[in-house]
Amino acid sequence: PVFNGAFFNFIVATSIFVVIGVLYRRYATRIQEGEKNIAVAAFFVANFIFFIGCNVQVWHYFAKEQFVIKGVRAAATQIVIPPPSGLADRYGRPLQPQRSSVISPEAREQYTTSIITLRNMRNLSFSVLWMVYAAVILIAGILFQINALRLSALALFGVTIAKIFLVDMAVLEGIYRILSFIFLGILLIISGFLYQKYKDRMRLFV
Repeated sequence: PVFNGAFFNFIVATSIFVVIGVLYRRYATRIQEGEKNIAVAAFFVANFIFFIGCNVQVWHYFAKEQFVIKGVRAAATQIVIPPPSGLADRYGRPLQPQRSSVISPEAREQYTTSIITLRNMRNLSFSVLWMVYAAVILIAGILFQINALRLSALALFGVTIAKIFLVDMAVLEGIYRILSFIFLGILLIISGFLYQKYKDRMRLFV
């Protein structure tokens, strides 16, 4: 499941730094001059922790699915070879059936296809996660006037675009590559619309 103990730890750590950032922003007039950047640092750290947590969950999910596929393959290729009748070992005990691993060309092709499909889904999931995450923190940064989130979103958009052109173009196949560009186009349009709509508001905290 996504909401497991490990992800809960990421949420707790993120919440702590968010609270720190909110408190420092709310009571900015009561803190010393040298502490005013703590709010920005806290939001950056909270954003980074939660982003890593989301990526870890995606990685663990697909690692588990790949383990299941390999386990099914191993179980499916095990065959039992019965011993010749009437034979015994040197102690006079009947010979036991022998287990052997055999895989047919059809099963090998199916296994390879399943692994390739799973890897395509994993790479696409990372790209979609990064794009959606960047869009969400961009919206949060604009609405709550948190410059750290807005800059983090722009940086993540840049990294995602680089990943799509440098990695996904070489790794993804067929429909997965097309979906990656479709998601990228949709989110870039949404982001451009938000920047245009809230450009006056952003000037207040740039």
